[in-house]
Amino acid sequence: GDLAAVTYRRTLRPEGKIESWMEIIDLKQDRLLTTYRGKTALSSLQWAPSGRTFAYTENSNSTTTLWIVDLSNGSQQAILEEIKDFGGYSWSPDGSFIIYSINEEPAKDERGVKRFQSPRDKWPGFRTQSFLYRVNLPEGTRQRLTAGKLTTSLSAIRSDGRKLLFTQTVDDFENRPYTRTVLASLDLEDLNVDTLLECGWMNAAEWSPDGRQLLLTGSPDLFGTLGWNVPDGMAPNDYDGQAYLYDLETKTATAITRDFDPAVDNATWSHDGSAIYLSVGEKEFQRLYRYTLKDRRF
Repeated sequence: GDLAAVTYRRTLRPEGKIESWMEIIDLKQDRLLTTYRGKTALSSLQWAPSGRTFAYTENSNSTTTLWIVDLSNGSQQAILEEIKDFGGYSWSPDGSFIIYSINEEPAKDERGVKRFQSPRDKWPGFRTQSFLYRVNLPEGTRQRLTAGKLTTSLSAIRSDGRKLLFTQTVDDFENRPYTRTVLASLDLEDLNVDTLLECGWMNAAEWSPDGRQLLLTGSPDLFGTLGWNVPDGMAPNDYDGQAYLYDLETKTATAITRDFDPAVDNATWSHDGSAIYLSVGEKEFQRLYRYTLKDRRF
């Protein structure tokens, strides 16, 4: 909490061009440490879990380089260089590795006809697949983690860094909304995969700090009718976002926002696991709420 990265944008007159730059500010001493402008402008900056270190991406000629900057000694290291079709990245909780994704484009079909693999195959980019990789710090050794016919999307890394959560989407032609989310955990030591859930529309999943529960956000249909709060004979709006707790030992879910009126957009644990912070849409406003687990109170 000692440092902040602030991005500024301004319009230059009369041509109307946009200038943007980033400043790194020492909050304790209330002073500017450095400014990144022009070709040194940063994108996708993420602070490391500890220390005065951050990562950022640099895009050039359709490739991406991932840089690690340590402000304490002024060092800068390209941990991934000129990666094609780079997706995104996330730090591990202890900063010892980074999980990143790479998108794989389908081979060009010259036959002039297309056989649809799914109704979703009509969507742009459906056949583009995304897979997860790991890069260790500071040595830069890499490891592919996922492969196959289905895209894998990173959801969360457990606090001890030993497992991660990822999701896949499969068709379900018999039940609305006609797709299902598969949530699985991947053991980063032996690469064993454990399927945890197959459920409705899911937006995000996050381990509790003690690793015993999952915090899930998604539609009221995520666990059947568990998140429903509508009169008999009516179906809920799938955009009425809900938050759930899922106990990994008992394999039971609790809809914590079923009787909470605003639609949940995002949710995250407090560091000690005693509370959950929620970003919600409430009429025309975007608001923050705190949910205390002990007394189940917003």
